[in-house]
Amino acid sequence: MTEIELYDYQKQAKQFIIEHPYCALFMDMGTGKTRITLAALQDIQPTGHILVIAPINIARSTWLDEIKLLGLNIRTKSLIVNDRGKKLSRQQRLERYAEIPTDPPTMYFINRDLIKDLVENMPKNKGVPIWYFPTVVIDEYQSFKSASSVRFKKLKYVRPAISRLIGLTGTPTPGGLEDLWSEIYLLDMGQRLCRTKTEYLHRYFTPSMYVNNTPVGWTPVNGAEEQIYDCIKDVVISAKSTTLNLPDRIFNNEWVEMDDSETKIYKKMMKDYVLPITKDLTV
Repeated sequence: MTEIELYDYQKQAKQFIIEHPYCALFMDMGTGKTRITLAALQDIQPTGHILVIAPINIARSTWLDEIKLLGLNIRTKSLIVNDRGKKLSRQQRLERYAEIPTDPPTMYFINRDLIKDLVENMPKNKGVPIWYFPTVVIDEYQSFKSASSVRFKKLKYVRPAISRLIGLTGTPTPGGLEDLWSEIYLLDMGQRLCRTKTEYLHRYFTPSMYVNNTPVGWTPVNGAEEQIYDCIKDVVISAKSTTLNLPDRIFNNEWVEMDDSETKIYKKMMKDYVLPITKDLTV
């Protein structure tokens, strides 16, 4: 078995994953969340398939590169693109879905927008989809922050069939603490932050904005942040909710000016989180 070198804080995070079947790493970009997760999975040796939900470029440039760099013996297959990086046709993707039940243990990669398609095209038993991925890893976990999104609802539907779920993100609350509910629900099915988002909002927040007499903005009540983090500290590892000992952060501010075309590219990166690097970079 390949020995994966980790910093002390990464070893702590790895052990957290091993000891908590349903957990999340709320750790900044660059702290090695992918390596930590791969190291934990290598020790756990989960049975069956592993599904990694990630933006396509992160799947290819982060996960696959890290697997190759570490020399890990993991069978991988994309449900998004072929081996040459070309997007699968509808028929090709359906053919790959059909191979899942008989494939040997594989780490599959899919993006969040295809979760609905995957769930709906799994074989069914008395009308209920059969879920072949007991282990699920969600990279950019904040992309499941909306409880009303189709991706959240579909994953919630198959959640009882998932025996290990790992969420990875450096920005768990991009829109505020109200974003946490759906992310934590996928871990504990409502045990820590209320059974419904409505209950969660009314327990920890007060309306701050209304549209047609309907609350559309929320402000945490006094002490809410501390209460929320205390509730989730046993399933989330982060600098706020645990004793995770991260090295000191060093800031280097480099100021640059961008023309209109460069600004457009930068805004696309902010929206999509990733940007493909090519010789002729255009948007």
